[in-house]
Amino acid sequence: MSLRIAALCAAFAVFATQQPKPLSWENVKHVFDKLKIEYKTAKSQAGDEMMLCTYKAGGWTLPMDVSLSDDHRVLWIVMKLTAIDDPAKTPQSCAMGLLELNDSIGPSSFSFDRSEKRFLLNTQLANNGITMENLQDELDRMLDVLKKSQKFWDQKSWAKG
Repeated sequence: MSLRIAALCAAFAVFATQQPKPLSWENVKHVFDKLKIEYKTAKSQAGDEMMLCTYKAGGWTLPMDVSLSDDHRVLWIVMKLTAIDDPAKTPQSCAMGLLELNDSIGPSSFSFDRSEKRFLLNTQLANNGITMENLQDELDRMLDVLKKSQKFWDQKSWAKG
């Protein structure tokens, strides 16, 4: 029986060493440097480290916050959309449109930040094996979601119908 346990332990040790490791903050910063995404480090209201970024792509410039969960298992990306002058005047069809989109845009979702008077596009990524390439793919996907949903979150589009 002890031979079986030793074999299982050895197999698990090999498996465990082959698993991708979560990115540390230094690795995250390195990936953002390589992607040429401007950022500065800051502290969240809870005192956790985060990055305040400016994401520029396809003629778009968006403020973006990036943070890691406490256990570093999740990388959070929050794209901040244009501020809304009077959130109470947001057409119900726009708010409902964003809610309906949430079902089809995973791992992203739209939310609203009342204090900043703006919609957000939030994405959570499992922090294992994140590479420069797959992070860029995710940012491109998020930007595509924003382009396709602009009529719902951009108040300049509301007047156009």
